[in-house]
Amino acid sequence: MDDFLQVLNWGEIAEHNWSETHECYECKVVGKDIEGDDLTLIIAVDEKNFRIRCITVE
Repeated sequence: MDDFLQVLNWGEIAEHNWSETHECYECKVVGKDIEGDDLTLIIAVDEKNFRIRCITVE
């Protein structure tokens, strides 16, 4: 969880797309985990319910 929050707070959005199927943005966020290793998150941003869902971690 700490690694996820580190990248979410300090990483950069590499790409984002609107998903008609899920009616939300799907974003690729890249950054460093707390140990300094590269980490990529794929998240879904649900603006209607004010939520962020983790789809996958690479």
